[in-house]
Amino acid sequence: MNPEKSDPKLAHLQARLSEPIKVPALHIHGEVDGCIGANLTEGMQDFFPAGLQIEIIKGAGHFTHQENPEEFNRLVPEFLSG
Repeated sequence: MNPEKSDPKLAHLQARLSEPIKVPALHIHGEVDGCIGANLTEGMQDFFPAGLQIEIIKGAGHFTHQENPEEFNRLVPEFLSG
């Protein structure tokens, strides 16, 4: 049985997750993330009509905020003040 058809809450959640993000967004990703490849950021802009800034931190893995806190902490306030 298809869960989207039988569970209205799941169908509603799936519909909400496919809506575009209506505010500018920042996505910070580690270049060598072993969990989620940096290549998966390609095409994300289509879901952010108000703009998406993608930053790939060189040499960082999945925990960019811990692996390169200087770069992470530079990017976030810069984005928020822009």
